[in-house]
Amino acid sequence: IALDMTDVPQVEKTVRSERPDVLFLTAFNPNVDECELHPQETRITNVEGNTHVIAAAAALKIPLIYYSSDYVFDGTAGPYRETDIPRPLNEYGRQKLAVEQLLMATSPDSLIIRTTTVYGQEQLEKNFFYQVLHALRRGEDMPVPTDQISTPTFAPDLAEASLDLAERGVSGILHVAGPELMSRFAFAQAIAQVFDLPQGHLKPTP
Repeated sequence: IALDMTDVPQVEKTVRSERPDVLFLTAFNPNVDECELHPQETRITNVEGNTHVIAAAAALKIPLIYYSSDYVFDGTAGPYRETDIPRPLNEYGRQKLAVEQLLMATSPDSLIIRTTTVYGQEQLEKNFFYQVLHALRRGEDMPVPTDQISTPTFAPDLAEASLDLAERGVSGILHVAGPELMSRFAFAQAIAQVFDLPQGHLKPTP
């Protein structure tokens, strides 16, 4: 069902007609640069649109799982715990945090899953994994941060964990991510190695 999250009557009608046991709210413009360059435009979907879905679910007392990000933190003192105070440095992080705060204020029984560097098969092929893969297959140089540290998260693992948490009725804020701490550059090198692609086009960048 195609759904425009900025259309309040459409959102309310869809949620009411489908009435799911739990609502997984994944819709978000994930382009960090676009959020920074066009904050007002991206907030229409990322904050206002998500607000409409949260309100529709709350009205029908439908449990909701919202996917947030490590970008709510400033990166100066990681790895982070759920109790650490968010301090986003960019617009993307501020938008994620705005939705988090709204959800906790209006639907405290819902669950916020903070995750990071999600990779795996993805129809639009827009995540970091595909960006690296496409650049190396085309023989293009790609600058990759050496000091952006995260724990890459395999999408099917995240989905499985989400279902388990939903079935157990877990609420609050939870960090769900992969087990291995590495820089974006190390992750890009691993991608190149797995797909037997030359690593020379990966350019280490602070």
